[in-house]
Formats: sequence, structure tokens, C-alpha cells
Amino acid sequence: MQIIIVDDQAVFRRSLKMILQRMHPESDISEAENGKVFLDIARIKKPDLVFMDINMPVMDGFKATNLILEEYPDLKIICISLHDNYEYKLKMEQAGASAFLNKGMSRQQLSETIKSVMNDKKCFDA
Repeated sequence: MQIIIVDDQAVFRRSLKMILQRMHPESDISEAENGKVFLDIARIKKPDLVFMDINMPVMDGFKATNLILEEYPDLKIICISLHDNYEYKLKMEQAGASAFLNKGMSRQQLSETIKSVMNDKKCFDA
């Protein structure tokens, strides 16, 4: 599985990458520090799953999600954010994301959300 983690916080990206590598050792996991870099990587890697932060410099997660889903409408995007509020969840759902997770998620929440999203289920309740 091709995975891209998009977040401007390098420590968070690397931490999530380590967790995902343990959960899915067969996966190829790339990192991007903003939406613009993500778009460039995504067009080359053609990911199956993306973890997308919302607030980033250069290009935010809302715009990056909208743009990539125009090109790859079946791409699974899990929004990850510190801002666990209704407005952000709604906006990401409207942009076409598949799920929303707070950055304080447990490994179990992460695992269950990945399974659900890869089975074409939406997860915005957590």
C-alpha cells in the first residue's frame, strides 16, 4: 500500500510513520510538509491512503484535498488535526475526505479507521 503523510510538523510525521510501518510493514510511506509538496509526490506515487493535516503553510489540507480528489476521486484521505471541531470535520467531509482523526488518537482508533476507510466507509464520528 502506498501511503503519504502530509503535515507541517516533522516530529508528528515521523512518529506516525513509525506507527504505520509497524502496522503495515509492506507499505511504502512518504512524507510531505504541505499540500503543494504532497500534490507533487502524489502524482508520482499514486497513493492508496493519505493522512492530511489541515493547517499548513503554502497550501492547507482543505485545498490539497479538493485538488487531489479532482484527479484521483477514489483516493482515501484521513484528515488528522489538533482541531477537533465540527466545522473542520464538516469542511473536510465536504472536500471529499474519508475520515477525521484527532492527533491524540489511540493506536486502536487509528487501526480501526484505516480498516473502515479502506473498506469504503466514512468515519467522522470519532
